Amino acid sequence: MNLIRFFIAIFSILILQYPLLSDDIATKDLQKLTVKGKEAEVKLKIAEKDARNLLFKIGKNQLEIKNYERKIAQKELKINNTQKALVKIEEVLVKAEKDLKKRKSILALRLVSIYKVKTRKLVDSVLASDDLNELLKRYKYFSEIIKEDNKIILSLKKARNYYKQTLNEIYSKKKELESLIQINNDLKNKMLEKEKSLKKLFERATRKKTKLNEQILAMRSEEKSLKKKIKEDLSRDEEKRKKILEEKRKIKESKIKKIKTGKVNKKVKHRLIWPVGSIDKVVSKYGIGGIRALDIQHYNNGIDIIVQGSVDVKCSLDGIVIYKGFMNGYGNIVIVDHGNSLVTVYANLASQEVGMNEYVKQSDILGKTVKNEKFHFEIRQNSESKDPLKWLL
Repeated sequence: MNLIRFFIAIFSILILQYPLLSDDIATKDLQKLTVKGKEAEVKLKIAEKDARNLLFKIGKNQLEIKNYERKIAQKELKINNTQKALVKIEEVLVKAEKDLKKRKSILALRLVSIYKVKTRKLVDSVLASDDLNELLKRYKYFSEIIKEDNKIILSLKKARNYYKQTLNEIYSKKKELESLIQINNDLKNKMLEKEKSLKKLFERATRKKTKLNEQILAMRSEEKSLKKKIKEDLSRDEEKRKKILEEKRKIKESKIKKIKTGKVNKKVKHRLIWPVGSIDKVVSKYGIGGIRALDIQHYNNGIDIIVQGSVDVKCSLDGIVIYKGFMNGYGNIVIVDHGNSLVTVYANLASQEVGMNEYVKQSDILGKTVKNEKFHFEIRQNSESKDPLKWLL
């Protein structure tokens, strides 16, 4: 990008250095090259913007993939912990199952014993005691047996309840595990989709980069060939430029010499152009004038022209500026010598835009008029004033 800007700046400077060749091939090539450089800069800006957008999308996808990876890691950790908990619960279940079987076995033996002895025989055995002490002993013994039987029955019930609770907990954990595995699989599928999208974006970015590099190489190649051509054209046209400048210098010197020596065409009457305005804008003509009511008369050596706003003052004929400055009664003034003792006077100016001894051509700008005031113009030959209306076109 900097290369293109530098390139445009250099060739813009070259264009400014050779204004006289504006119609030549070299300048046209320079202008074309500047336009192409600007177009290339616009294209590169668009390409760089596209590349930045792609990089932003790539970065966004990479962040999303990392987020998925983090979530998957968390879920896998949870799955692992759930699986470990499930193994422990299953181990407890196995123990509970063994304990339940053991208690069932004890209870079965007790039931068989009770069935064989029968409750009636137990009562008869207690009542068949020889004395009261024997009765109390037998009663206490049988009470303890009944208590133990009750304990076995209660522990069996608890074992059964714990076994059922453990089975429910295992079922719940298995459901939770299945749900976690499903969520994890969904996350993995989404991550795979993002990775595919990221791969496509990388491929697209690579293609963009390749295309951009190709454009830069093509522009550099074109720049090189155009520089070479321009250099050749400038080298070839430099002589032509020097000749044009030399011819113009000679013509100008010739005109100045003729004006200074008076050797110019004497028939310049009716060839002078109006410096400003036209005949219908003349408010004070050449000769005697004044205000009758006040019995005031004065002699006008030229004409006064009314102007709207501030306008450019044009040189009436080719000549040399012989005076530029301020003069009482005239204000800011410019006097131009046209040869053969013919001069024109441009007075009451707001600004003077020419220099002393400067060669000026017909229609060149000498200055500007004072806004909404009269402009004064004189023609003098052999120091005598002439009626401008007889000389102007």
